Amino acid sequence: MLALLLLSAGFATAQESGAGVSKSTFAASKPKEGMQFLLDYLPVSVAQDECAKDRCNCTWLGDSFSVLQGRVSLHERGEGGFGLHLVATEHKLTTGGLTVEAVEASFSEKLGGMAAFDAFMDYNTHFFATHDYFDLLLNNFRAGGVPFLPFRFPGLGGASWYGAIAHVPNTQMVLEFSSNSSAVLAPLAATLLELEPRLPAAVLRRVAASAERQLQVAVVSRASSDVAAIEAFYVQGMNTSLSLFYESDDDTVKTRCVKWQDATVDVCFRQRSPSATSGDFSVAAFESMLHAVHHTLLRDPNCGMDRWQDNHYAIDAPELNAEWILRYLDDHEDARYVCNGDSVHYLFDPTGFAVQLDMGINGSAVRCDARDWDSGLEPDYSCWNGVCADAFALAFGGRNASLPFAARPRRNGTAASEELAALAAAVGAPPTFVLAAGLVATLALVAFRRAPKPTEYASLN
Repeated sequence: MLALLLLSAGFATAQESGAGVSKSTFAASKPKEGMQFLLDYLPVSVAQDECAKDRCNCTWLGDSFSVLQGRVSLHERGEGGFGLHLVATEHKLTTGGLTVEAVEASFSEKLGGMAAFDAFMDYNTHFFATHDYFDLLLNNFRAGGVPFLPFRFPGLGGASWYGAIAHVPNTQMVLEFSSNSSAVLAPLAATLLELEPRLPAAVLRRVAASAERQLQVAVVSRASSDVAAIEAFYVQGMNTSLSLFYESDDDTVKTRCVKWQDATVDVCFRQRSPSATSGDFSVAAFESMLHAVHHTLLRDPNCGMDRWQDNHYAIDAPELNAEWILRYLDDHEDARYVCNGDSVHYLFDPTGFAVQLDMGINGSAVRCDARDWDSGLEPDYSCWNGVCADAFALAFGGRNASLPFAARPRRNGTAASEELAALAAAVGAPPTFVLAAGLVATLALVAFRRAPKPTEYASLN
């Protein structure tokens, strides 16, 4: 028997900006091209808070740069629908890991032909479509030469639901669509790929009962190398409820879906065997790379220069007091997060992807500094770079490493010498080298602050 537990949850309103799981964002090298694909094939419009001509002109601590955007919102319920965002914060860094372009190339290599299922297809946003719109979408994909992978999966009462996965070309963005009926795929049912349950029971019921909307968000999905870690982080750490627990008989796929308080859209994670993706770049390798960048650049959480923070979804619940997040940070000193003034803006889950926390949190994270935020940066957070005061983080930093002595309260010369020796031992270098490297990093940081154009320090990526 399959180990399958579908957990019910209450109904809520549609997800949109300011309410529940409200968007899915990816770092992108060519966001406008991806946005055009979305505008061509989905019932979306350019996001209302998009900068003029999709470009934000920014000034931060004397630096001038621009951020290219490609952000759309779904026509779910009036204005402010669920967001699909692509953003090119080219002035930010991927130090310690791969560039955005390299990861996009891996996605294209794995998913370009859509000839077979690949684990990287689990990095997606899943939409439910009414049967007529689902068929229209598939026909439009065929007419436009857009490859997609059709499949079926168990729905309510054991009935087959139909699905299709498409890749937004040259991006990390993957779109999954499903419907409880399809004139296009039903004749092919016997030959279609059959996947595991893709949606929690409560989501199946919700979307099936909301047929007045052509397209609506069902879940935000991620691949994972360790769903046990996902369950611990979200259920125990983030106070979410488990909405889907699934493990196949042969242990080739394990699913955990979680539901945030006051949210309708769930977040799902799937762990598959390493052979479920092509090439050497595995899900585990992707996760390790993302965490390496976070641990290199975010020794100081007030620094906003980690470009991979752009891979995130947002949970909007401004009336919810989420003090448990502060308790989680107190209990996990190695956790990486990004501040927005005295509050936590991004927190990274075990996949290495970020969660944008637009929530009420009474109190502030231990290391978040209210002086970081400049209200003149509005209307777009993409301009925010933070204060990267810890120069050693640019040169060193590793998974679970303690803070370097330069970032700690100074006590006396002996203590500082001892900490310098400890840092040197941690990175396998003599103390004199560490001190010199710290000075070089500090000078590099000063130069970085004064750089007038992003291209002048792009080589740091």
